[in-house]
Amino acid sequence: MRTALTEMFGLEAPIVAFSHCRDVVVEASRAGGLGVLGAEAFTVEELAVELAWIEDHIGSRPYGVDVLIATRSTDISGYGNADPESVLPERNRAFVSDLLDRYAVPHLPADEEDRMTRDRLHTGRNT
Repeated sequence: MRTALTEMFGLEAPIVAFSHCRDVVVEASRAGGLGVLGAEAFTVEELAVELAWIEDHIGSRPYGVDVLIATRSTDISGYGNADPESVLPERNRAFVSDLLDRYAVPHLPADEEDRMTRDRLHTGRNT
């Protein structure tokens, strides 16, 4: 099946597989789709290791890296001394907020949303 996606990335199938597992990313791309590594849970050092491993195993197949941090929360106090604008600019927060509102995605309780954001940014763990 030929689509704009397959043409754009030289894919054999219009399949995109998002995963935090480098093996899944490689196998999806090697199978003709597009594997995409969810990178928000990795430190810079961990991400470098993951990307090097992917490069060593994927051949010439395309793949992607997802670095979006989607959240309604603006509290990033758990992210060290980082400037909030350097972590997630206001226009990004507004874009995500608009999407969540447009599609009626319910809010988490504020304390839970803030805890999840802090945990993901500060420790690199998904919750």
